[in-house]
Amino acid sequence: MSGRLSVRGKCPEATIGWPRPTSWLDGLRLTLEAARTRRILSDLDPRLLKDIGISRADAMQEAARPPWDLAPPPRRGR
Repeated sequence: MSGRLSVRGKCPEATIGWPRPTSWLDGLRLTLEAARTRRILSDLDPRLLKDIGISRADAMQEAARPPWDLAPPPRRGR
């Protein structure tokens, strides 16, 4: 799945890398992919989580999100 860079509007967080479904079938595919990747993320061992730069708590928080929630998580520290 590749993200798309868009310059529509004035909120880049809402347009960069957020997959927007173009049909109901595409939406279903994205939802199933989110569920699959979040399940995999929750099973990663601490060494692999460290390699990708996230904590166990962050991984579990991401894995707990509903599969249809495809928006990027809010950025911290702003």
